[in-house]
Amino acid sequence: MGKIREVVEIIAAESPKSEKIKDSVKSWISTYDGKVIGFRINGSIESSTWEERFHLIIHFKNGDLITKVREGDYPSPEVIFIITREEDGLEIFKNPKGLMKLIRAGKLWVMANLNEGLKFLSSVVARDPELFKKINEKVA
Repeated sequence: MGKIREVVEIIAAESPKSEKIKDSVKSWISTYDGKVIGFRINGSIESSTWEERFHLIIHFKNGDLITKVREGDYPSPEVIFIITREEDGLEIFKNPKGLMKLIRAGKLWVMANLNEGLKFLSSVVARDPELFKKINEKVA
């Protein structure tokens, strides 16, 4: 398991514990059933081969925030972060506001809805200072 997968596992484990994240995610999800964020790590866009493919499922059930990480691609996620080199992709967790810089530099590609990716980063990753601290300890 790579570092990005480890970070996403931390996000999945810690997000339901944070009231700040719950409130933010509730607003983001709105009337939808949930959101799915996909990841493809360490590979080639041209050949579509990847060392890791996984996705994060975010939804509410009976008022509780549920987050799960699953192997493989999801058929129709809100967004897929395509990261050809893991060390470059870790930057989106260190500095979520730097996402566009990575895209312009060709270090990160986004499929589907970039707006959903930005909302994921602002609603979950950067919302709770304690979670953000844990993430940064992991990627340091």
